[in-house]
Amino acid sequence: SYTSTNLTVDQQGRITAASNGSSGGGGTVVKAEITGTTNTAVGAVYLTAGTLASIRALLGSQDPSHTATLELVRFSNGVSLTTISGAGALADLSVSSVSVPATGWYELYLKSSAAQGTALLRGLSWSS
Repeated sequence: SYTSTNLTVDQQGRITAASNGSSGGGGTVVKAEITGTTNTAVGAVYLTAGTLASIRALLGSQDPSHTATLELVRFSNGVSLTTISGAGALADLSVSSVSVPATGWYELYLKSSAAQGTALLRGLSWSS
């Protein structure tokens, strides 16, 4: 088991590799590729209540007319904490100072704006 985990997932959102991540409430998840508009779980992060989480994603899509969306959702109740979007080529987007309402796991969901579109997540880092 890992207390802080780095995960790699395949195109279907299955975990293909796991390793110890960095301590102190931060880490990375990389390399997810999802086709279609259905939210697909690509990993999870553990955040601490009362902190301001900083989330940075390398996110985009294969088609410039499509948008990739990465959503951070509370694992236990399905409440969305934040959404990050990226259109076209991969862009370094960051969301900082996201208030964390409860300590626990937050799921990461990736989807494309188009049914045949491909959303790409090539890197994600966070700290809280």
